[in-house]
Amino acid sequence: MKSLFLLSLMLCNFWAGAQIDTPRGAPTDTVQATQVAVPSANHPPQLLHKAPEILWFTNFRQVITHQFPAKGFYRDQEGHEVAFRLLTKGHAGLRLTPEGLFTAQISLAEYRKLPLTVEYEIFETNTSENLTAKGEIILQKTKNDLPPTISISPKTLWYAIEETDSVAIKIAITDPNDDLREFEVYSSVQYGRFNPAHFLTKTAVNTYWFRWQPGYDFVQLRNAQEEPKRAFQLVLEAKDEADSTTRVAIEIEVFDKIDWNIADKVRQQEFEQVVWSATEALIRLDKTFQTMDKDIKKMYKNKKLRASLGTSLRTLSQNEFLRNKVIGEDDEKRNWLGVINDTQQDRVNNHTNEFNIEQEYPIEFAKIQRFSNIVAHLRNIYVDTELFINRYTQTESRRNEVFLTEKEALQKKISSVLKDNSLGLQPLNLTMTDETVKHYFTRK
Repeated sequence: MKSLFLLSLMLCNFWAGAQIDTPRGAPTDTVQATQVAVPSANHPPQLLHKAPEILWFTNFRQVITHQFPAKGFYRDQEGHEVAFRLLTKGHAGLRLTPEGLFTAQISLAEYRKLPLTVEYEIFETNTSENLTAKGEIILQKTKNDLPPTISISPKTLWYAIEETDSVAIKIAITDPNDDLREFEVYSSVQYGRFNPAHFLTKTAVNTYWFRWQPGYDFVQLRNAQEEPKRAFQLVLEAKDEADSTTRVAIEIEVFDKIDWNIADKVRQQEFEQVVWSATEALIRLDKTFQTMDKDIKKMYKNKKLRASLGTSLRTLSQNEFLRNKVIGEDDEKRNWLGVINDTQQDRVNNHTNEFNIEQEYPIEFAKIQRFSNIVAHLRNIYVDTELFINRYTQTESRRNEVFLTEKEALQKKISSVLKDNSLGLQPLNLTMTDETVKHYFTRK
């Protein structure tokens, strides 16, 4: 009984303590709502091109491949990853990779049963719904496939034009099987930035115009021996769905054409360069001639040497330029006229062998030879340059191709004189100006 009494007392104390420790909250009218996240709706991917892809067979041995584009072919609103898979079963030669590469290789029996509709789908790969969109591929076969036809107007396969001339070709493409796939134009050789496709304009369905005008810089000669033209093929190419191809090659030759706005300036500069070079040669020959004045006058006192001087001195007397520029009119130089007359008479009376004179007077004879060369160069350069100036002073006269030939020949002659060390030419000790040139040459 005592133990039962103690157990009852302990239970009473436990319940009393439990009521004291439990806080009593004040009643409230506020009700807290539990927020539950509602997932947004997922949308299936969409095919942007719903028309079936048509692939053409020309024979049952053919293997066709088609790569679906990664962009612009489908769209997934949520940006999920998408893959491809084949739905049509029962054809061992049909393959479709997850990346969208379709391969078809069919048997003869399957080829005879064409057309065949092949179903495929694209599906989301990283969602639980795996939403899909379906598409179709139609395998067709061409019947008596014929290649496309290319018609051009004018009906010529060869053009020979100059720079800045225009070419206009009308192009029409037809296909008996009505399966034309593509048309392009290109050249057999690319010249710099020239791309024929840039000059092709589509005016109607399968109708084009090729309009082109080569500029002055199209023909760029690499050397003087190269023919002044550029030749290439303009190739027109059309393909159908069976890869039957038709090509038309048009030969085009473009000849160099001079842009006279530029060429006139260049030829004017070349003309001036020749005249200035001739003036420099005359000045240096003249200076060298003057340094030989005393030696020549001394040698003409020797009757044997006087005859050897005759030809050069006669050239001096007969040429107006040499008389004015070299002999002059002052009293000292006027004595040269007497010397010239004496040598002319000696030339008639003296029959001394020049070979013997050269053996007897080697140093003097060498000076006479040098003097003769200087006089001949003075005369030739002046006369030739005067003729050159008279012919080519006008701009229009320099447009003749003969100008270039004569300019090169005269410049070569002048350069050979300036480079001839045997003449012992005096250096040019003045600055060339237009006034210097006018002192020697007068231009109209």
